[in-house]
Amino acid sequence: MSRGLCSGHYHQRHKGQELRPLTPQCPAGTPCTFEGCHKPRCARGFCVGHYRQHRAGKELQPLLPRRGGKTKGDAA
Repeated sequence: MSRGLCSGHYHQRHKGQELRPLTPQCPAGTPCTFEGCHKPRCARGFCVGHYRQHRAGKELQPLLPRRGGKTKGDAA
């Protein structure tokens, strides 16, 4: 944060723009086009992880589960 603003709002102010709500990076509602992936679509129809694989020229593969803890929705 800089001058009490997050990065997105700092850049808006730095450019002399009126501060406005930021658009979400990955809008909810439309899932990734990779079969079996339910993460939100971000770029070229893929979620962040599958888009990174695509940009790197790799064969698309299922994403590994995140390390270190429970995900949202796991029972306590």
